[in-house]
Amino acid sequence: MPSSVQCASRIKSSYNDVLTDTPTTQDDTYSDIFRPTEGGRDVPVERIWQHARDEYEDWLDTKEPRIDVYCDRPEYIRKWIEDISDDDLANVISQTPKGVESIDEGMRFEFTAWQRLSMFLFVHNPFSSMARIDIDTDAVRSISYHENYIGARRKIPINAQFSLQKGEPPDVSIIDLPAGAGKTAWSLCVLFMMMCPDMYTRLCKNRKRKRVGEVCEGDILLKVARLSIVAVGSSVYGHFVDTLQGLIPVFQRMLPEGYHINVWTRTGVNYSVEDAYNMPGKVITFWIMKPDEIIVERRKHPSISIMACLVDEMEISPNSRSKTSMSPIMKQLLTQATPQRLVKATRGNNYLREFFEGELFRSAGDIAYQMRARNFAYAHRICEQLCKFKLITQFAFRKAVLSDLAQLLPMSMNIRFIKSRRQTLASHILGATTDNAPISMADAICSMVQTREFTVHHSLRVQIRDLFRGLNHFNIHDVTEKLLAMKDANDNSIPQESMTRLKDRYNEFSTDGCPICMTNSAMDTLRFCGSCGYAMCEMCCQRCDRCPFCRKAMRIANPTTETVDLTAEVEDDDDYPTTLPVPDGIGLDATLRAIHGLNLKQVQATTMVLHALIRYGYKRPLILVEKNDYHHIRDNPIIPFKLSRVCGMEIFNADEIRGRGTDFNRMKERFDRRDNIPRAFICFSNPNFMVGTDLCMADCIVTSGTFADKLVTQAIGRAIRPRPDRDPTKPIVLATVHV
Repeated sequence: MPSSVQCASRIKSSYNDVLTDTPTTQDDTYSDIFRPTEGGRDVPVERIWQHARDEYEDWLDTKEPRIDVYCDRPEYIRKWIEDISDDDLANVISQTPKGVESIDEGMRFEFTAWQRLSMFLFVHNPFSSMARIDIDTDAVRSISYHENYIGARRKIPINAQFSLQKGEPPDVSIIDLPAGAGKTAWSLCVLFMMMCPDMYTRLCKNRKRKRVGEVCEGDILLKVARLSIVAVGSSVYGHFVDTLQGLIPVFQRMLPEGYHINVWTRTGVNYSVEDAYNMPGKVITFWIMKPDEIIVERRKHPSISIMACLVDEMEISPNSRSKTSMSPIMKQLLTQATPQRLVKATRGNNYLREFFEGELFRSAGDIAYQMRARNFAYAHRICEQLCKFKLITQFAFRKAVLSDLAQLLPMSMNIRFIKSRRQTLASHILGATTDNAPISMADAICSMVQTREFTVHHSLRVQIRDLFRGLNHFNIHDVTEKLLAMKDANDNSIPQESMTRLKDRYNEFSTDGCPICMTNSAMDTLRFCGSCGYAMCEMCCQRCDRCPFCRKAMRIANPTTETVDLTAEVEDDDDYPTTLPVPDGIGLDATLRAIHGLNLKQVQATTMVLHALIRYGYKRPLILVEKNDYHHIRDNPIIPFKLSRVCGMEIFNADEIRGRGTDFNRMKERFDRRDNIPRAFICFSNPNFMVGTDLCMADCIVTSGTFADKLVTQAIGRAIRPRPDRDPTKPIVLATVHV
């Protein structure tokens, strides 16, 4: 663990580089790294972090040189570091926690030099700072009006200026350190530092001074409980509890003799704000709860103030619909990592919206946009919001903290693409990027024939569904004339152009013969399941009692024909292969290329990819499976217990996370175990479980289907996190199975 002197030396030697503003250079080719290509790609992890940083800076960029934006906080940070001596800087750093302790050596976390300095500067705030935006009259006119504009022009400039006085943290703070930068532990440390004896006394005195001459809500006596509430969602509840338990021994050593730390992890009659206030003067209390429990607890004792409240990520509890007295909170902290989450957090009726006086700007570029629309009041409000934002965030330290953590991250990520076979006509008609589960053929037809000029009326949709429900299996030529003959309630029929496009899509559909008997069949002789569009030859269609893919009944026209349930031929051993038909010892890359060339179903390819990863030492995959809106089944596209059985892997379904997260905590505890038993998290329709979740033990990511770049980046951010025992030379693998 680096000493305070070593930390001071590190800061003195690097502050000119990591605190220097550099121009934002957007990586226009970033999204291309997730596009399928032969051979895959090897991407430096630095490029992913740089993209996230550039995206954040771009969000704060007004993109208009005539708008003068200035904040002196980064400048004062550099000047403060320049002026302080090495010994004094080491003394300052020694007043911050050193790291997170744990029985498990691999889970111990030591704070870097810049993390510790940012804690001190946040809590003690040794200098005042200011942010302002100036748009003079000439700039207002040149931005807002074109040369030939006729009419009155605005004569008043747009100005906004806010300041933060030194001596204590802001009343509202946004902890916007980047993903994987230890926001959880960092935030808990600053809560502790605010409740330490000297700082607690100073904050209470300053609070009383602020109330002089002000009509304030509440009791004339300022009662402040030495209490910090930590409000977190179910997916990170256990992570916060475990992190706090690892910090308590560190906190205890920093406190004077006789002080004690309480941790409450439940609510009820035995826990309240009043109980925390009535604790002996040398007791510090942390109270971890769900966000929707904050209001309930604050209502009980409105005359007692709470020292601080930390709300994690987007899990922000709205204020009460009915106005009522509640315990004031002296310091509000919100941990957020992405602009989108910040904007979303201000859409509810909560303290953050009150602070910004409305919903937060979507981008700083909206200032010029609103001026061109001559919505000057809104443009001025965005200017005020941007000034406030620059004073209450940790943006100045994002680059510095990441530079310290780089040695704890993998150096590269290997992205590999595995193509799978499209099975159904329905998915081809829709252009769906997943074929793991059945898609309704009727819904696919309705979506295909609908255009801007022609909307599928409900009555026509019912007819199309009845048609395919009655056919059960069909040849495309059998249904074309029936579709053309249909009319909706307004006597409108499907346009000929739409039917031509449908036939073109049918002709584009390719199959390597019947997937059941494996014989080559001409497209004209293939039959399709009426429910999902699964293709098979005429002979197999006549023998099938149920569709081998969607398992729906296929009643045939000739009831005397012998029927055979062929679904047994495509049961688990087919869809979920138990072995990998590729020689061992050829390496992971060669194995994935071999799977790519097998032309498998998407479920089969996903299963084999997991077999390959396990074979070559990747035991903690994070699996994302696309679930299309057109899937007409309740079950998930890939069945976790079948995947678990054939791969010999313990798989946890993230979609089943509920409530306080007790079940998720058990899953996470098993996932984090350092043993050779393969374990995985699988996610279908609940990507929110990754928000703020520490999945540092994940060593690979498998996607089945196509996902938005932001979601894939978020998954990467969950896996590429600092870990002391990580081998940085071992790359993270991203295997994408697509049709």
